[in-house]
Amino acid sequence: MTLLPSAGEIAHLRNLIRSNVPPSEPRALRSQIHAISERVAKCRELSANTTDFDETEQQRCLDEADQLDTYAYLCRSVLSPIRRLPPEILSQIFSLCLPNITKDLSSKDYTAEIHRLTHRELLILGQVCAHWRAIALGTPSFWRIIDLDLMFWSHKMLPLVEESLARSANSLLHLRLGAPDNITVDSSLLKLLARHSSRWQAVLLCMDFSFSAALAEIKGNLPRLEYIHLAGLIDQDGADVALALEHATAAVSLIADAPSLVDVAYTGPVRALDALPWSQLERFEYFDVHLHELNEALSVIRHFPPGLQFDIRRLFMPHIHTTQSNPLGLPVTRHYSENLHSMIIELQSSTGLGIEEVLNRVTLPALTHLEATSIYYPATPGPLLWNQESFQAASYRSDWAKSLTSLYLFHVLLRPAELLSTLTSLPRLSVVVVADHAPNEVLLNNDVLQALVWDPDNDRTLLPNLTVFGALSLLSFDENLLLAFFRSRLEKMDTTPSLPHPVADVEGAPECEAYIRWLPETPSERLEKFKKNVLDELRELAAPGGSCRKGVVWSMEAATETELKTFFY
Repeated sequence: MTLLPSAGEIAHLRNLIRSNVPPSEPRALRSQIHAISERVAKCRELSANTTDFDETEQQRCLDEADQLDTYAYLCRSVLSPIRRLPPEILSQIFSLCLPNITKDLSSKDYTAEIHRLTHRELLILGQVCAHWRAIALGTPSFWRIIDLDLMFWSHKMLPLVEESLARSANSLLHLRLGAPDNITVDSSLLKLLARHSSRWQAVLLCMDFSFSAALAEIKGNLPRLEYIHLAGLIDQDGADVALALEHATAAVSLIADAPSLVDVAYTGPVRALDALPWSQLERFEYFDVHLHELNEALSVIRHFPPGLQFDIRRLFMPHIHTTQSNPLGLPVTRHYSENLHSMIIELQSSTGLGIEEVLNRVTLPALTHLEATSIYYPATPGPLLWNQESFQAASYRSDWAKSLTSLYLFHVLLRPAELLSTLTSLPRLSVVVVADHAPNEVLLNNDVLQALVWDPDNDRTLLPNLTVFGALSLLSFDENLLLAFFRSRLEKMDTTPSLPHPVADVEGAPECEAYIRWLPETPSERLEKFKKNVLDELRELAAPGGSCRKGVVWSMEAATETELKTFFY
């Protein structure tokens, strides 16, 4: 009895493969595959017998085996487990293939821009079969990102944007439009996007502020907008400052009636910000502030509602080698806010001037969280320079001894003694993140670690409320001190109550966390010593699967590329 399939059976299997629909009778196919395997083995055996069969008969056996192999392959493809995945699971898998919206102008040419605009990843997935194509092209949330680098814009691309908007159906939209200097933005594109403003959820507009006329339709029609970054290009040589302010004010007024808006990032003149819906904001990021603009930029804190997070991003400092206070003779105006709870200071350059330029100008009695970092580290200009005198003065004015509970000094260059002095003055700290700097700038040394060991018999032990500790380290401390620190904090967790954990209101939140990441420049002999003498005992104390304690999170491992450049907790 022949097992060779008919042309109709082959066509049926190929249709199933193209559609990705599972077969109606999988058991019959599995039986067929088993029978085919036996028949193929028999054919191979017969074709190898050169005594009883002539060449024609041997070739016939080989041809039949090849045809059966192809048929079995089709049967196995139809039975593939991936065909049993429901569309919901496939959609989740597809979503992992999609890039996130970018915040930088990243296209290299027109081809790259077309690929991004057409969601090339989805089109590739859609080539697998009709079922996958239906999911890739028919899932509206896959098409909600419209990411355009207008340096490579052509009016011929407008239909592609229209197609993406149509495929996104009623999904909330994430938009990024970037137009470098001297690029005229296509008003027809802006007007097209404006017609869908009721679906805008997150938007980044990096272009000259004169776009407000083309986007006039969005005013009062932004019910779902939660985040917007208005990055006006106003620093061109010979720019008309008054005209730039006029355009920026018009742009900001467009979002004044956005009831869901809670997160605003901004690059532009501060005087345009009066129209923001400040009372509803939870976060405000001010980007690309120059030192001579700092006083004016900090004046926005007068608008802040209670609990707002304020981030100063890419604060530009001049390259001045001096220890003189206020070497440029700029006025120091003190800004006060009893509402600001969280502040991030990110400096673009730290050569000669540092965090003191901000600290000297603020009084923030409600501040609970402070972060300071240097952007682009470890590339030049290097870590942010610390000024202990300015910090202590700001802390005293603001009474941070009573309010500050979280401190990140990441890529900040200070001495161990300065760190200990800082921590000593902030007894309510519960979260601390610090970093060594390669190749030989050590912050976390024996003195610091010893001071962090909890001693129940010493009322003056440093940081009695510490629950989260993170460090980038060269491991320039005694490994036994690390064990002593960790054991002591576990003991304190079990015996002595602390202030509430920063995320104590989250169910299942850990009560004690420690994250140590070693830098690539860590000497190999130090690393081997720690691996040999520390890691096993730490795992025994806290790792899942061992004698772990409830509420404890611990990890000690090599820093990833991302962790070397940004906060890892």
